[in-house]
Amino acid sequence: MLTTAQYEKQLSEKIVTLELLLETQQNDLIISEIIKVIYLMATYGYQYSVGNHLPNLDKLILKVASVIRHKQSRRQSSDGVSVILASEMYTGGGHTRQIEDIVDLTKDQTLVVLTDYNGRYLSGELELGPIYERFRGASVVVIPNGDHIDKVFSLTNLINLIAPDKLYISLHHNDSIGYTAAFSHKIEGLKTFFIHHADHNPTLGATLKYDRHLDTTEEYCRNCKENGQEDCLVMPLYVKDRGKKSGKINNSKIKFASVGGENKVTFEGPLDHAARITNCLKFDTIQTFVHIGRLSDKSLEKINLQLRKYGIDPSRFENIAWVPSLWESLLDLNIHSLIATAPLGGGLTAIEAQGAGIPVLHYSEPVQSIYAIPDLLWTNHEELLSAISMALENHSEYSIRSREFYEKYHNQELFKTCLSL
Repeated sequence: MLTTAQYEKQLSEKIVTLELLLETQQNDLIISEIIKVIYLMATYGYQYSVGNHLPNLDKLILKVASVIRHKQSRRQSSDGVSVILASEMYTGGGHTRQIEDIVDLTKDQTLVVLTDYNGRYLSGELELGPIYERFRGASVVVIPNGDHIDKVFSLTNLINLIAPDKLYISLHHNDSIGYTAAFSHKIEGLKTFFIHHADHNPTLGATLKYDRHLDTTEEYCRNCKENGQEDCLVMPLYVKDRGKKSGKINNSKIKFASVGGENKVTFEGPLDHAARITNCLKFDTIQTFVHIGRLSDKSLEKINLQLRKYGIDPSRFENIAWVPSLWESLLDLNIHSLIATAPLGGGLTAIEAQGAGIPVLHYSEPVQSIYAIPDLLWTNHEELLSAISMALENHSEYSIRSREFYEKYHNQELFKTCLSL
């Protein structure tokens, strides 16, 4: 494992070599290799957790894009046409839901372009059918397979052909194909919106200039400003309002829940999710714990064994692998309170729960501005037990405050304003 200093030294040396190559040889083979190396170095940056920004790689992207841009013809943007540029989309998860909300709210003709930078649609690992079904309000295009330079040319030519007046960039952190193409066009009057959704990871693109650099939380925006990004704004996480809890909770049928896939939780150490579920169900007043999100058979078995160990009936735990609407499901299940996953929380999950009037018991992670009830913060099992007790005792008050928080800070108008929708 490289240290941060070793990684940055290796990166600096590699960039010098690539810049010399670009100055002396600007053929497609060299450019393709440089785009590939940018992808690999950004991937390593993620693996080694090197800060939140990759400015030297961003500068190299601009140099490569400049070479490609000289080969393009100048175009004027077309009013009322938007392109949303993404790497991949999925049947679940906040990233895809956010793109879906932009499509639903815009009045523009909209094209969603997927770079498929890892070739997972081509290989069949990811399915396009469910994506087409979800995005009926927009056209969805996948860039064909090919070398890195082939995909950049395909994407750049597509952007130039369509000539949108708004380009929304919502790429994965290491998608060098997408970021290079986003700066290779020659469209006059095009406004660019960088949606910094990967801002907890070292990511390409975060230090480049856009018409709007949008961070999803106050903490992420502050971090970008501290790293030299002058024009960043907070774009509040938003989910369409689907109503709030009505009536009182039946105290004999109280349900708690958590939401997230295997990547959000651990089943080892002090943040063991099985232990968290077990501690919750030790409260006699809590009848059921529901986990929404796909868990492996091994993880489900750990939960089962943990419950049996403490004499808790395993039938009090339910796992729902997937739901079409989390907000509606939380209401349908009549969930009392949501325990956020740890070590990784879910931003949009918290917004949906609080919008529904469901208090969120949140783990002590760097991002806290998206949570309505500071009293429900926890860092370990003991503090979680205390937070559960407070949620049970003060549910009515916390439910009202959660809904008010959503209405004030995560409403549709704020979201639309940031995106010029």
